[in-house]
Amino acid sequence: MIQRYTSTSLFLVLFVLVGMLTSQSIAQTVNVKLRCNTSTCLDTLRTYHVVGLQGESKKGIAGFTNWSTTLNLTNVGGDYWETTLAAKPGDTLYYSFLTKYDATTFSKINWGWDGPIDNGVDTKTNRMLIVGSKDTTLPLQYYNGGTSKVAQYMKPFAVKQDSIAVYFRVNMGGVTFNPATQTVEVQGGIGSASWTKMVSLVREAGSVNNGSFWSGAAYLPKSGVAPGNLQKYQFVFRSPETWESSGDRSFTYTNSVINVAGDTTLAWVYCNNKAPSTGVVTTVNVKFRCNTSTCLDTLRPYHVVGLQGDSKKGIPGFNDWSTTVNLANVNGDYWEGSLAVQPGDTIHYSFITKYDATTFSSVNWGWDGPIDNGVTTRTNRILIVGTKDTTLPLQYYNGGTTKVGQYTPPFKKKQDTVAVYFRVNMGGVSFDPTSQTVEVRGGAPFGTDNPWIKFVDMKREVGSVNNGSFWSGVAYVAKTGVTAGTRQQYQFVFRSPETWESANRSFIFSNNLITVAGDTTLAWAYDNNKPPSGPKITSNVLFSLKLNALEKAGLFNRAVGDRVGVTGAKGWAADPVNFDTTVILKMTYSSDLQEWDLVEPFTLFPNDVIVYKYYLAWDPSRVDSTSPNFIRGLALSNGWEEPGVTGGADRKYTFTSTTTGQLVPGDFGADQQYFNSIHPNGAIATPCTLSFSINMAPATNVATNPTNPLFRPGTDSVFVSFDGCLLPITQGKTMYGTDNRIELKDPNGDGIYTGSIALKAPSLYQVCYRMTYSSSPNPAVTNGGGILIGRRYYQYIRPTQVKAGGVITWPSSFTLPTVSWRVDSLTVETPPDLDSPTGIAQSTSNTPMVYSLEQNYPNPFNPSTVITYTVPEKTNVKLEIYNMLGQRIVSLFDQEQAAGTHSIGWNGRNGRNEQLSSGIYFLQMRAGSYSNVRKMILMK
Repeated sequence: MIQRYTSTSLFLVLFVLVGMLTSQSIAQTVNVKLRCNTSTCLDTLRTYHVVGLQGESKKGIAGFTNWSTTLNLTNVGGDYWETTLAAKPGDTLYYSFLTKYDATTFSKINWGWDGPIDNGVDTKTNRMLIVGSKDTTLPLQYYNGGTSKVAQYMKPFAVKQDSIAVYFRVNMGGVTFNPATQTVEVQGGIGSASWTKMVSLVREAGSVNNGSFWSGAAYLPKSGVAPGNLQKYQFVFRSPETWESSGDRSFTYTNSVINVAGDTTLAWVYCNNKAPSTGVVTTVNVKFRCNTSTCLDTLRPYHVVGLQGDSKKGIPGFNDWSTTVNLANVNGDYWEGSLAVQPGDTIHYSFITKYDATTFSSVNWGWDGPIDNGVTTRTNRILIVGTKDTTLPLQYYNGGTTKVGQYTPPFKKKQDTVAVYFRVNMGGVSFDPTSQTVEVRGGAPFGTDNPWIKFVDMKREVGSVNNGSFWSGVAYVAKTGVTAGTRQQYQFVFRSPETWESANRSFIFSNNLITVAGDTTLAWAYDNNKPPSGPKITSNVLFSLKLNALEKAGLFNRAVGDRVGVTGAKGWAADPVNFDTTVILKMTYSSDLQEWDLVEPFTLFPNDVIVYKYYLAWDPSRVDSTSPNFIRGLALSNGWEEPGVTGGADRKYTFTSTTTGQLVPGDFGADQQYFNSIHPNGAIATPCTLSFSINMAPATNVATNPTNPLFRPGTDSVFVSFDGCLLPITQGKTMYGTDNRIELKDPNGDGIYTGSIALKAPSLYQVCYRMTYSSSPNPAVTNGGGILIGRRYYQYIRPTQVKAGGVITWPSSFTLPTVSWRVDSLTVETPPDLDSPTGIAQSTSNTPMVYSLEQNYPNPFNPSTVITYTVPEKTNVKLEIYNMLGQRIVSLFDQEQAAGTHSIGWNGRNGRNEQLSSGIYFLQMRAGSYSNVRKMILMK
C-alpha cells in the first residue's frame, strides 16, 4: 500500500530526513579495560570510597569529555579497581586517576588527583593511551599519590625473577608510636613454620596524619610456596618490640599470584586495628543561609550550592578549602545548611555554585565574589563562633567581581514596607537588550486590577550568562496596603514594541513575608518560559490565507480595494490601525494559487513562537453609504481577526530549525488558514432561523458569579451580544455594540433563556457572542472578555448534509446547543467538518465520481516525486508548479484526458531543465471548474 503524507506531517518527515542526511555514521568501537591499584594513595582510601577517571579524547567518548566528568571505577578487591571504555580505534586518550571519599569529597593529598606521569610518548604529564583495533586489557597501573613524576606502569616495589612480591601497608596513626625513633616491620610464617622478619617497612613521609603510613615488599621464591598456602603475619614496631594484640593476620597464596601476576598488594590496615582518635570536644550548631538570586548563572533548586573554607580549630568534613559542605534548597533562591563548630573558632568561608557534583556554574568558576566581612582584610566571609547554637542572618551569594558587604541584599530595605525582588532571563526570546527594556506589570496590590500597570523597571545584569540575559528589579508596597493571603498577579513585559507573556504569573503574600521577613526574592524565570535554544537562524516563513467564505458573504472583494495583512509577528499594530505601518506585513494575492500569501524572513531561535493575527483593511468605499461597495453595519476598525480555532486568542506558530523555508500549518488540515478560521464552505446561501438557548442559573449563584451583582430572574433582561463576529454584519448590524443584541426570554420559568434571529442569505456558520443581563440600578453585566481563549462563546450552525465537491445543505432553522452562563472561560465549540461527505451512496460505476488531487509521494522528495490525480469525466487537465514567491516554475501537463486516475512524475527541474534548489514548491491542478493546490518539499 502506498503511504501518503498529509500536510500536517510534512514538518516531521522533513526533520527526520534532514537528520538522516546530516548525521554521521556511528564509528566502530573497541573495549579497553583500565586497571588501577591504589596501594600508593597516601590517604586512608577504602574499598567503599571512590576511584574515578577523568581525561580527554580526540575522537570523543560518551561520558568522558574534556576533564569535566568523572567515570567511576569498580573495586574488585582491596587495592584493585577497574573499568571499561568503549573507544574508537586510532583514538588518543589522555587521562588521570582521581580518588574521593564520596561523590563530592576529594581525598586530602593533591586534591585527590594522580601525580605527574611519564607516559613515555610525549611531554604531557598525564597517562596516555593510543587505541588499537582490538579489545584489550591494559597492564595494571598504580595511582601516583606523590608529587614526583613516575612512569605510567611503574610499580612501588621492584620485580624479581622467580620470586613472588607481597606489598604490605600499615597506618600507625592510632597507636602510641614515635616515627622519629621507632621502626616498623612485618614478621610471619607460612603454615606452622617458624616466624621470621619478612620485611622492614619504610615510612611514607608525605602520607596523611604526619606520615602515618609505612610500607614495603616481601619476596619469596616461587618454588617455596604453593597455591593454598596460608601466610600468617603481624605488624611489629620497636624499640621496645611491640606486637599487635588484636591477633594474627593472614592471607592465602593463589595460583594467580604465584604463576600469573607474580605479585600482590594487601589492603592497608591500622596497626592493632586502632584508628586515630581526635577526642571529644564541645560544639555548637551554626545554620548558614544563602540566597542565590544574585547568581549570574541559570541556577535551579535541583543544582548544588555549597560551602568551602577553613577553620582554626578544625571541623570534620570542612577542611582547608578542599571539601564542600552542600546546602539544602528550602525554596526557590533560598538554601541552608548547618555545621557543628567549636565555640571561639574562627571560620573563613565562601559559597560555591555548581550544576552537579563536578560541574561548576559558568561565572567565576562558581565561586562567591569578594566579600567585605567587616573584620579582616581577607575577601572571604567570616564567622567567629559564639557559645550557643545560632542561625546566621541571610547572606546573598556574590555573583560578581566587585566587593560587597557580607550581609548586603541586592536591593534597599525600607521601613514599614514589603519588598519583592523579581528576576527574568530574556535569553530565549527575540529581544534586543541594546534597544528594548523590560518591566513588570500586574494587578493590585503592586499595580491596579483594571488595567494592569507597570510597577517595576527592570535593570540588566550585564555580567550575567548569555551576554547579560538576566534582568532584575524590586517592587515595594506598604505593609498596611497588603494582607496575608493576597495573590499578586503579574507578567514580564518588554518593549518596544510592547510584548506580553502568553500567561499570567502570581505569588501569594504570606504572613511571614509581611510581618517577619519584610522582603523576598522570587525564583527567576525565562521570559514566556522559553529557554535559549540557539543559535538564531534565518528562514523564510510562508503564511497562506483564504477568504472564500467572506467573499461569498459579500464581506471581502480585492477588486474594490480590500486588502489583508499579518500583524503581531513583528510587532502589533496600534489602534486606530494604520494598515501602511511596518508592523502590518502585507499579503499578496496569487491568482494562480487563488490564495493570499506572505513570505517573510525571520531571524529567531528554534522553538521561538511567532504570535500573530490577520487584519483586514477594507476599502473606505465600504463605509460610504453612497457607494455601491457599501456594507451596512461595517466599521473600518472591525478588521482584527478573531479566529474560532483559538477561541478568539492570538494565532501561534512555533519557529523550527529549518532554513530552507517554513510553512505555517493551515486550518482544519488544509494547506491554508482561513480568516476567522471560517471554512471556505462556511458561507450559508439560504435563509436560516437561528435560535439560542442559555442556562442562566449559574448567574444567580454567588459561588459561580462571585464578582458581579447576581442575576434576578423575572427582573433582569437577558441578551445575546454579538462580539467580534462577522455574522451580524451580514445582517446589516454592527460587530460590537447594542444594536446587534438579541433579547432572550424564559417562558417556562426553568432558567433556560431562548430567542431567535431570522438570518437573511448570505450569512455565515460561525456564531461568536457574549451574554449580557441588565442589573438596574447597577450597570449591565457582560461575561467573558480579555484576550485569551474563552473570551467569548463560539458556536456553529451545522449542515444537514455535506456532499462531495463542497456542496453543503444547510438547515432552514437551527437551535444551538444549550450553554451555561459563566463569568469567563466561555464555551468554544469544535467547528463541524465541512470537507468529509456525509450521507452519500456508493457509486456502482467504475468511473470516478469526483475531481481530486492527492499529495505527491514521496514528500519531501529527492530527486523525484509522483503526482496522482483523478478526473470524473473527459476534460482538459493543467498541472503547474510554482515557487514560494508565486512564480510559475514549470508546466508539467496541459491537455485533455479521459476520466480516471492518472499519475505523472516530476524530477525537481524547471522549464529550462535546470535542477532547482531545496525548498517549498506548490503544485496546482486545474480541470474544468475544479482547482486545488498541494505543497511539496524538495530536499537535497
